Amino acid sequence: MDTSLAPSIGAAVHFWPMAEADLALAVDPAQPCAAVIAYVEDEVTVTLAVLAHDGTQHVRAAVLLQPGEQASPGESYASWPADPTEAARRP
Repeated sequence: MDTSLAPSIGAAVHFWPMAEADLALAVDPAQPCAAVIAYVEDEVTVTLAVLAHDGTQHVRAAVLLQPGEQASPGESYASWPADPTEAARRP
């Protein structure tokens, strides 16, 4: 997790559906689902209101908020969206 950001209720995040039960949420697995933090369990575990690619809303509890490279294979996770101003500064 980016240590400069602490999870808070209402914060927008990306939900990456990797678990077998979550795969149907994504039309394109290369793109995350939009999500909002509904509850903060601790600094790395949250409950999310997730919008699937078809626009339907789902709830996912006990989701780890972490960068993708730290996710366990086959485990869905959430990550902070990339900062568009940071991406624009990259060469």
